[in-house]
Amino acid sequence: MPRPPLALNAWGTIPRPTPYQRVSPKKSSRLVRVGRRHYLPGDVDKAGNTLPGATSVTPDFWKVRARYRDASGRVSQPEATGDSEAAAKRSLLACPPVAKQGAGTGVTASMTVTEAAGLYLDQREVDGTLGVTSLKQYRDVIVSEIGPLLGNVRMAELTFPGIEAALRTIVRGTPAEDGKPAVKGRPGKLGHARAVLGGAIGLAMSHGAITSNPMLGMQISVPESTTPIVALTPADIRAMREHLIGWAAYRRPTGGPRNPQYLT
Repeated sequence: MPRPPLALNAWGTIPRPTPYQRVSPKKSSRLVRVGRRHYLPGDVDKAGNTLPGATSVTPDFWKVRARYRDASGRVSQPEATGDSEAAAKRSLLACPPVAKQGAGTGVTASMTVTEAAGLYLDQREVDGTLGVTSLKQYRDVIVSEIGPLLGNVRMAELTFPGIEAALRTIVRGTPAEDGKPAVKGRPGKLGHARAVLGGAIGLAMSHGAITSNPMLGMQISVPESTTPIVALTPADIRAMREHLIGWAAYRRPTGGPRNPQYLT
């Protein structure tokens, strides 16, 4: 009976990392583990016993390989190395293969946010569903806001916390740190940034690059302005009206001299 396939985006059994010793900058030799010690292959017989005079060596690095099934269902065997067994496993688990889904000009899981957002706007331009001004504003927000915060993140790597943190940074800005000056928030860009990200994610879902919307349920609002609102009083309105009427009388070509009192 064939073994059942791995679940999507899941690792198979991860074996114990194998020790290696560097022989030259481009060559390494696999070591043999005997108990808790490691030996060169020539110092161990076929039964796994050390030969007389064998000397144990210290591994230079460990290598591990395991099966992984990505979001497209493809199974591969990625490999990773580390200075210890634990480090090799951590390195392997930290870099799962990304599915290369989609074809042609479609969005793929390995495509960056900047690339996917640009592709989304290209499609809107071809469809004629966005005006010239809107397209320019959206492309500008990719360069000024989305690019520095999420531009190099792959579509398959997008998460709710990551997007939320980026959008909040757009609204609130960043404090001064490590000698860098503080950056003021640009809440007016929030709507454009959210629209571009949402469009890119929707396009990626329609092309099968991702299976869920990482922005689903996200609620970020622009903080209310702390600048007090000053309303005009009836006296202010009367004064403004008299001034406008007087200025119109000054500008009206009556043939006579203009009254300079309306210049004030």
